[in-house]
Amino acid sequence: MELTKEERNWCAYEKNEYLIFKSNLKNIDTLEVTDRNENYTNLNCNNVEVSFYQLNYIKLNLVLKSKKKSLLNCEISIMRDSDNENNHPHISIFGLKSDYPENGYKAIKQNLKLNTTNKIYKETYLFKDNISATNIEDGYLDEFYYDQKNGLLKYVAKNGESFELIKRIKQ
Repeated sequence: MELTKEERNWCAYEKNEYLIFKSNLKNIDTLEVTDRNENYTNLNCNNVEVSFYQLNYIKLNLVLKSKKKSLLNCEISIMRDSDNENNHPHISIFGLKSDYPENGYKAIKQNLKLNTTNKIYKETYLFKDNISATNIEDGYLDEFYYDQKNGLLKYVAKNGESFELIKRIKQ
């Protein structure tokens, strides 16, 4: 089963792309897309115990390029597992993981204006800890904003420091 164009939009980054964020405290964070894997499950299609189908998926890994912070990685993935519905991406930004209605949560769709660039995004989802996202252990973030076509736009740490996207660099 192939991912739809709309589902593919959730994984808007290419390998070796850089995302530059600036905080309200004038700190800079750079995320590098270190891996983009697009493939199918059950490649030989002969293991019917797993599935009768080959499911199309995309998985991205992003790594924070900072000497101050460590073990803060990000992962974005989506898999086509049903012909009847749109599939939600699984997004983990520094350990804050997206949750969806089937888990009792609802991602909050809203407009977002970035103060750093004055750009307005109309398809942005807010993922907030204990509301529409869950932190792994004692996570770093309180919330992040993710746009279906433009990816990660903003994230806010538990200490209130807020980082906004200022530039995407494609190599």
